[in-house]
Amino acid sequence: MSSSNTPTHLVINTTYANENYIHNLIYHSKNGIRNAKPYFASILIYVSFAMVYLTYLDQLSMINLRRYATSLLPEMTIILPTLFFICAVLSAIRRGKHRRTYALKKLFSSRSVSNFLVGLFVLTAFVVFLSMFTAMKGTFGHIFGFDHDSWQADLDKLLFLGVDPWRFLFLPIHSLELQSIIEVNYNVVWHVQLFSVLAIVAYSGLRTKTSIRYLLCTLFVWSIIGSLFASMFLSAGPAFYGLVTGDELRFGEQMALLAEYENGHASLYQAYLWNAYITKSSGIGTGIAAFPSLHVSFVVLHTLFAFEINKKLGFFALAYALFVWFSSVYLAWHYAIDGIAGGILVVIIYYVVRKVTPEKKANSSHPRPNRAPGQRMMA
Repeated sequence: MSSSNTPTHLVINTTYANENYIHNLIYHSKNGIRNAKPYFASILIYVSFAMVYLTYLDQLSMINLRRYATSLLPEMTIILPTLFFICAVLSAIRRGKHRRTYALKKLFSSRSVSNFLVGLFVLTAFVVFLSMFTAMKGTFGHIFGFDHDSWQADLDKLLFLGVDPWRFLFLPIHSLELQSIIEVNYNVVWHVQLFSVLAIVAYSGLRTKTSIRYLLCTLFVWSIIGSLFASMFLSAGPAFYGLVTGDELRFGEQMALLAEYENGHASLYQAYLWNAYITKSSGIGTGIAAFPSLHVSFVVLHTLFAFEINKKLGFFALAYALFVWFSSVYLAWHYAIDGIAGGILVVIIYYVVRKVTPEKKANSSHPRPNRAPGQRMMA
C-alpha cells in the first residue's frame, strides 16, 4: 500500500507515538541522571582533588585514563551490555507467544533504552574515577613510605596467638591444585563479580534509593578505604615484606612455595607491581597498598546488599567473603587484619549511607511522561 493510501488517522497516531517515545526517552534519561546526582558529585569532588594532588606532584597525566578507556570502558559499555541484552532476548524467547511479545516490546521501550543511556554515563564517569584512583595510589609508596608493615604483621601474629596467620591458613593445606583454584577466583572471578554487579546496577535505571546507595558505597569504598586509609596506614603486605623491611625470612617460606606454581598469577602480578613502583611508572591496577583490603571490602559490601534481597543469598555472599579473606592471606597479598579492617570500615560506610539516604522511590514527585491516546506505556 502506498503512503498516499494510508489512512490519515494512522499517520497521525504513528507520528504521535514516535514523538511520545522520544519524549518518554528524554524524561526517563533526565530522571535517571537526576537520581544519580550524588554519585556524579562525589566523582567530581574526588577527580578534582586527584588532579590538584597529581599536579602538585607534577605527575598529572592522561596515560592512565587512556589505558582504562581502551580496556575497562569497552567491557563496561559494550561487552557487558551485549551479554545482558542477549540474556534478556533469550529469556523473552522462552516465554509464551503473548508474554514473549510483551517482553520484547519492553526490552526496546523508552524506559529500557534510557536505562542503557544513563548506565553509559554512570560507567564512563566511573572509569574516569578509577583512572584517577590508580594514578594517586601509585604515588603513595614514594610519598608516605611503607612504614606500617612491621606493626601490622605483629598485630596479626598477636591476634593468632603468637603465630603468623599464614602458618594456619596456608601451610597445613597448601597444594598447587588448591593454589590454582584460589588464584582463578581471586584474580578473575572477583573482578567479574565486582564489575558485573556495578554494571547491573548502573543499567537498572537508578529508580530506587537502593541503587543510588550501592553506587555511593562503591565510590566511598574506593576513596575512603582505598585512598584515605591506605595512605594513612600504608603497608606493602606479606608479598613485599622482605623488600620493604629487610626481613626476608618472615614470609620467605610462603613466597617460595607460591613461586613453585609456574602459572601463578599472584607471583607475576606482584612482580609487575613492584617493577611499577621502583620505576615510578603507572598502569592498569598499579599501586601497592595492602591495608585495608579492597578485595575483602567489596565482597563484604556485596554481602550487606545481598542480605537486603534475601537471607539465602546473603549467607552465600558471606561465605564467599570469608573465602576471599582467606585467599588474600593464602596468596600473601594481605595480612589477616587487612581484611578485618576493610570489613569493619565497609559496615560503617554502608550504615552511614543508608542512614542519610532512606529507602523510597527516587524522584517519585516528578510527573509521569505523557502517553499517546489509547497507548499503554512500556515501563
